[in-house]
Amino acid sequence: MYLSMAEILNDAAQDDGVLCRAVGWRRRLILRRQRFGGFLKHPPGPGESPQAQLANALLNFDKPLIAAVKGVAIGGGTTLLTHCDFVFAGESARFQLPFVNLGLVPEFGSFLVFAARSGYIRAAELICWPAL
Repeated sequence: MYLSMAEILNDAAQDDGVLCRAVGWRRRLILRRQRFGGFLKHPPGPGESPQAQLANALLNFDKPLIAAVKGVAIGGGTTLLTHCDFVFAGESARFQLPFVNLGLVPEFGSFLVFAARSGYIRAAELICWPAL
């Protein structure tokens, strides 16, 4: 999933005919419980992990990035959205940041991005007290 999304973004960045990129998730491209097992068995190491490739593709994408969310975005699905220029949430959209509850550190620099977009206090509320 990470590599596919990175490839799509990198291809769109190189294509002068693409003015912006819209990303919509119809299927669950969100980290599910079974994916945690994969992270534990094969944790990202130094170098170009799939997660790092997606992060680099997002950071280097210099065109507007538009996301549409329908359903649940949990953890990485939510933090990924912080790197989009516009996010449209459907009526069924729900967001959750369970990192603290799982003993994990938020990825993709999300704490920094949340703080820049909504202020430090609100970012701390979103990340450290997800049940609020």
